[in-house]
Amino acid sequence: MFFGEDYSGPFFVEVITWTEPSAPGRAYWTPEVNEIWTNFYAFTESRNGRPGIDYPTVRREDSCQQAAAATDRFEPPDVPATANLSGILDWDEWYVTGRHVSAWELGAGSPELAYFLACNPARILSAALDLGCGSGADCVLLARAGYATSGVDVSAEALRLAEERALKEEVAVHLECGSVLDLPYESESFDLVTDRGCFHHIPEEDRARYATEVARVLKPGGTLLLRGSRVQQTPFIPITAESLGRHLPAAGLNLGELRETDLVTNGGVIPGYLCLIRKGVIP
Repeated sequence: MFFGEDYSGPFFVEVITWTEPSAPGRAYWTPEVNEIWTNFYAFTESRNGRPGIDYPTVRREDSCQQAAAATDRFEPPDVPATANLSGILDWDEWYVTGRHVSAWELGAGSPELAYFLACNPARILSAALDLGCGSGADCVLLARAGYATSGVDVSAEALRLAEERALKEEVAVHLECGSVLDLPYESESFDLVTDRGCFHHIPEEDRARYATEVARVLKPGGTLLLRGSRVQQTPFIPITAESLGRHLPAAGLNLGELRETDLVTNGGVIPGYLCLIRKGVIP
């Protein structure tokens, strides 16, 4: 425990020395370690524009990439490069066989969502929806942060796993099987919608429907926290400024800055974008 010169605090300081360039990434991918870091967010606050907890940097500089290339690269599903990705992946099969664990699973709530929640505490009676919620790690994070939390996914098996996770973590989460292109919710139901890795599987021709549905279920002034791949790599259809600008403003969604980020998964680090998007306030 460390107290400042004015005896303010307490401050808890974690000091780590990494033994090799790939160690921060492997720590991210270890569910037990990631859960500890994620849980710390509940007891910290941002100071002077910096988060209460800084996750270790996992950006892959050239030297790190050369040293750890064998383990740091994300290996995407084996999908033909020319395939129409609308419905091409059998999501249930990935969850039933457990292949998701070594691909996109993280094991704990995503670090970028944890940071957002630390900087933007939930208001009383706030409601949140996680699009493509998978096995529910981000749903648990949202519920712990105080949101009345819902999750939607096309995979019934993913939702079964998410329900098990919520029960184990002793949080209340409402789960629905459905498509993000036809959300099973009333209009203006949510203050916050989160998407980590759903939008980048939606073909360009369906993204206007995605934007319309998200705008419909968001309350006026509500926020979409969008994260997805920025690389053109099967099976990803990347997030781009052009694509967002083509579809989201037309639905009444105001784009924030498109920021580069690293999306950490058990399968590696995906070069990604993060964007805060707000629904325009209706007069």
